[in-house]
Amino acid sequence: METPVSASQAPSANALPSPPASLFSTQVNEPAAPPADPGFAWRWANNVAAIVGRNVVSVGVPTFARELGRRGIAAPLLTAAGPTASYVSGSMAALLPLAYQLGGLYRDANAGTQTVASLSSRVANIMLLGSTFTALAATGHLVAAAPALLAANLIYTPLRDMLQYGLRLSDNNPGLSLPATVVSAGLYGVNQTLVGQGMDMAASALRPYVGEMWSHALGRAAINVLGETADELSFRVMTSAMTNDQPLQITLAGRPRDEWTVGTALDQLLVTHAGRSTLFASAFSMAYAAQREGWAGHGVVGGTLAGGYVPFIYLHDRAPARAVHEQGDFGIPLLDLRRLSGQADHASHPAIEATPGGLQQRDAPPAGASTQAGVPPQSAMAAPALAGVGGAALVLPQPMASVSPQPPTPVLPVPPTAGVGEVARSAPMQPAPSESPQHAGPVPPAVVPDAGTAAPAATAAAVPAQGAAAQGTTTALSQAALDFQARYAHLQAGGLVRGR
Repeated sequence: METPVSASQAPSANALPSPPASLFSTQVNEPAAPPADPGFAWRWANNVAAIVGRNVVSVGVPTFARELGRRGIAAPLLTAAGPTASYVSGSMAALLPLAYQLGGLYRDANAGTQTVASLSSRVANIMLLGSTFTALAATGHLVAAAPALLAANLIYTPLRDMLQYGLRLSDNNPGLSLPATVVSAGLYGVNQTLVGQGMDMAASALRPYVGEMWSHALGRAAINVLGETADELSFRVMTSAMTNDQPLQITLAGRPRDEWTVGTALDQLLVTHAGRSTLFASAFSMAYAAQREGWAGHGVVGGTLAGGYVPFIYLHDRAPARAVHEQGDFGIPLLDLRRLSGQADHASHPAIEATPGGLQQRDAPPAGASTQAGVPPQSAMAAPALAGVGGAALVLPQPMASVSPQPPTPVLPVPPTAGVGEVARSAPMQPAPSESPQHAGPVPPAVVPDAGTAAPAATAAAVPAQGAAAQGTTTALSQAALDFQARYAHLQAGGLVRGR
């Protein structure tokens, strides 16, 4: 991580720590191991060189710019503008991360990327920022903290996130480890306490040679690079020890052009940048609220950053986004109820079928074609939606010849779980045939003529028709279940986003 401020100096000159540099990649850790292990010494030389190379650019340059902006621009301007301007601008800079966190909550819910870990981390970030800013406002030191807050969240964090995203640091760890992250958080608190003291010492040593402003810019940048390098190594080594049976290998490469998109920019802003700026605002707020000098002041900063370390890491632990056609207004998966009635539009909702290799999509059946042998196509089924569910009779209209009026006899209801065989057994028994010519032709199953008047073909036509109706509904229900299972598997297949 990195250190912003030193609470041992006057409030206007303090520089606090920032979150771990390695925490800000929203991408999964890609395997970075070469085909063969080059040897312990060579491998670790490469690992350290990769981390130092990125930190010089992504930590050193933003820290240098932050200190110049804080002491050379923000402090003089706010002093001239007066305390009201300092109070308002400091409050806006401190609470800006809250807007990022709320925007991230909405986007995660809308895109389906929210997980228990990411939601818990966002809530923890919001609580940390709210409590530390309240302490700062209550102690009356917000005006003094304004230059540091403005420089941190308007200069340092945007510049660092952009540079760090462009330089991708990858390792061969398989993913995150909560125990490793908790241990790294404790180590980071000690790290930032030492970094804060080291920044004060470096600035004091350089002051006689380069002056006040430049001594802070150069001294704090150099110490911050060392502190972030130590954190990067400790976190990745600890994670490797708990999750990886291979030697740790770290590589540095430029971000491919196809990964610079609007989506990745939003990820950086609402995930990585939201978490980093929250840590900075919280650490600066506590440093100025505590008003402690020396090691005690740096310990306050280190403790604040250690407390926000785990939530910052797991803020990136998000699920893959769902496809647009599988989302509702807020990313809620849709279940097409038309499938339950057998009336789904197969052109817009391809069927899902089970195969030996798993669930597969199949093309929509051509118009008028049957989906199964002996079962009419969906468009030909006249059963109402959810027919057969809840004991309703499964009876399709049949062609009718002229029939003399007869008192109707209701068809026996079919149990909700009845299968094709049960539907056939539920059909009303027809009486013996008659020679009367007026009853020639099929008779609808819902109409039972007098005994001895039904033609033999009536029973033969009614039973298969009822069986076909039930089989069609059973097919629709089975397809709806497969469709739901496929959507659920799609949501679960992505797992958690690994890496920092």
